[in-house]
Amino acid sequence: MFKKELPFRWSARSLLVIVVILLAIALMPWSKIDAGPQTLVDQFGLAVLGNDEATVSTLLVPADVEVPKAAMQQRNGDIESFITYLKENPKELDQFVQASVNEDWNTVSGMYQPGEVPSQSFKLESGDLKGLVEFWHNHPQELTSLIDILKNQIKLLENGQEQVAYLKQFDVNIEKSGKSWLFFDKYSLAVKPYWISVNANFPNTKLYLNDQEIGQLKRSGTALVFGPFAPGKYTLKAVVENGDKPVIYSQHLTLINDQRQIVPIDLAIPAGDVKIKSNYINAKVELNGKDLGTFIGSGLKLGPLALDGSTKIQLSRQFPWGEMKSEAVVLKSSGETYIPIQPGKSDDVQTRLIATIGLYNKSWVNAFTSLDASKLSKTSDRKINELSKQIDRAKLAKQSYKGKLLKIDFDLDSFQVYMTDKNYVQYLANVDVVETYNDVVNVSKTPLRYTLIYNNGEWQVDSSSPIEGLNSKDIRTIRFDK
Repeated sequence: MFKKELPFRWSARSLLVIVVILLAIALMPWSKIDAGPQTLVDQFGLAVLGNDEATVSTLLVPADVEVPKAAMQQRNGDIESFITYLKENPKELDQFVQASVNEDWNTVSGMYQPGEVPSQSFKLESGDLKGLVEFWHNHPQELTSLIDILKNQIKLLENGQEQVAYLKQFDVNIEKSGKSWLFFDKYSLAVKPYWISVNANFPNTKLYLNDQEIGQLKRSGTALVFGPFAPGKYTLKAVVENGDKPVIYSQHLTLINDQRQIVPIDLAIPAGDVKIKSNYINAKVELNGKDLGTFIGSGLKLGPLALDGSTKIQLSRQFPWGEMKSEAVVLKSSGETYIPIQPGKSDDVQTRLIATIGLYNKSWVNAFTSLDASKLSKTSDRKINELSKQIDRAKLAKQSYKGKLLKIDFDLDSFQVYMTDKNYVQYLANVDVVETYNDVVNVSKTPLRYTLIYNNGEWQVDSSSPIEGLNSKDIRTIRFDK
């Protein structure tokens, strides 16, 4: 006998599962699934053209890559570079050995600090892609080239060639990132990270990338690796502290379309140590207008200071007639810099000396015309004694002066103010002139070099001697014949 087949019966649970599956299929976002990698690339291109960083950020994901071996090994390499550094710097070696013998571990650790191993985590934070989006937006040909590359990558992926090296070479690569709804390949646009290996020519250099501190180089000549960073344009800033004014050096950095994982950067910071010397050891120093409150002494060492034209040094000193300053010197090289203070070049001092010589000559004419030595003015005691004897002889001969002072030409380049000795006992000045007198019979021109002394709060004529003439074209004339 044959058994009779029983009709198939659906259990309540089976029916529920089928209903859920059908509902899920009905509600499935077919448009997104059907879009595929090509639509993802198209959306990316449109967002870049619109300079829409927010949308680009939602479309891009950080690539899952390993930290380069060179970066991971920098701690061992740092030990080797430190040993090399000590060999090349005997003073530092002696200091390190002495600190070790004395068990001064603070000094030891301060001299050697191994580099930090870069982070293995690459994340995209808000604003990280701004420089990259701006680059593509401003260079549409680069964007077009990238989209063509992504389309070629799509073909390779669709043909099952996921392991082709070509898929990892560019700043943005398309890659498979699992399944969507169990059946469909899921794609993403992965951003390749960069690391930078930085070396600087100064120790204790702090590094900032787009104003965010990323680390410090303890020693010069030792490169350290920092990262990872998203592709883009950056400003790498190096800051060297010196106690007076930090040296700040910035360098533009482009991490775009570079095949290297680690980009080497050598920072040649334009700075150096300087030694300032002057003709006055008790001169004060101003750095970019700031009084350092320090006397120059036999030579003042400063540094490191920026040598890119942004550092100005000016010296000042108090004289009996007031404060005098040197010219502001722009530092452009390291080493010794001589900055003289030249009071004789001061307009105020020159005006006083010119007035003194003019008044002296007028008083000389009055004294020898009237044969009265008491009419002499702006004259040192020594000079008064000398001229008084001349006037006494003129009285005996009954010969008074009959001429007139017409003008005096002053060679402004000849003005010099100096001291008699290192104790600053006496200040003197030299001034070259040509005096023009009408001596009744003829007009005489006499080239002279005046020596003046500063006494009792004023300049006084102390002596004069003949010279061949004036050597400068920078002449100021004072007339007395008007």
